[in-house]
Amino acid sequence: MSKLILCIGEYAKTPYWIDRSEMNIYSIEELCYFIRENIVLLDKEFMRIELGSWLEKECGLKELGQELLSCIRQHASLNVFVSRIMRYAHYCSESEIQEMDQQITENAEMNNWEKRKTRVDFYFKNGRFAIALREYESLRKELNLEDRKLSARISNNIGTIYAHLYAFDMAAVNFLRAYEEDEKEEYFFVYLAAKRMLLSEKEYVDFVAQEVEHYDISLQLEKTLENLNSLWEESDEKHMLEELNEWRNGKRVNEYYETVEQLTNQWKDVYRDSVLNNRK
Repeated sequence: MSKLILCIGEYAKTPYWIDRSEMNIYSIEELCYFIRENIVLLDKEFMRIELGSWLEKECGLKELGQELLSCIRQHASLNVFVSRIMRYAHYCSESEIQEMDQQITENAEMNNWEKRKTRVDFYFKNGRFAIALREYESLRKELNLEDRKLSARISNNIGTIYAHLYAFDMAAVNFLRAYEEDEKEEYFFVYLAAKRMLLSEKEYVDFVAQEVEHYDISLQLEKTLENLNSLWEESDEKHMLEELNEWRNGKRVNEYYETVEQLTNQWKDVYRDSVLNNRK
């Protein structure tokens, strides 16, 4: 059974905007959840007078608000600031708070470049594609020419983001750039995959025919696609679509359109979250 959390304070009429994550917060519990799930993003900029004032005035947590404002005036560490919030709300166990404290300490020991890279990787891994894409592009522009392996990893991640957004032309451009910067087979493999999705069957066959030196990689891709197709044939999703098709062609047309509308709305929401991933 999951642990119950006793909510405290009031639900804010005016939210607190966290700029770095492009997110609105409405309660102390939402703030604690944000801290726990985004601990690698936090730095001294998180310790803002506006946050203490918001907790005091909007959430009715005068004591906590005053404590945090005191932390800021006394130039306390981020560790102290965060632990005050988490302990006051009784949101996490003591061991979880200690783990967050350790993560904050490790982040503080990084240089500015390492911090930025860690943050943008966090956005990428958590599907925050709009923010990650913007930050990766910025990081790549700042790289020294000799950092080709790191640049390749960034280019590969940018390509992956575009692939998630079905922009296979831009995905192919960035995957190829990754391969040119660091000639790993995995980079050329995903480049071919993007071209496979982008081109017609004939166009792709003609394209691959010119890539003689990468013939083995193209065979690996086709084998992978065959395996994925086999998995699709056995999947619940495939069976559901076949059932929907029977409904459309039979006497259950109304159920067909209702179900399709529900599924379409769900997929739209997932896509919007992938692209925007914010709450304004």
